[in-house]
Amino acid sequence: SIIHFDLYRINSEEELEMIGFYDMINNKNSTIFIEWAEKFNLQEYINNYIRVDIELIDNDMRQFTLKEVSK
Repeated sequence: SIIHFDLYRINSEEELEMIGFYDMINNKNSTIFIEWAEKFNLQEYINNYIRVDIELIDNDMRQFTLKEVSK
């Protein structure tokens, strides 16, 4: 299964708790996508992940950079 979190409008650790974020990220049987993850220090909760950075090149082109991170 896939779990998706868009943290754009989340402003605090308390809000993360309220939406069940910490419970769901421990689900080993799912692939988790997190948008705006850089708003929070999530590295202490997630050991292995792939970071995807998207850079706007022009109106019709984006550059994707993938980086695998593991502790």
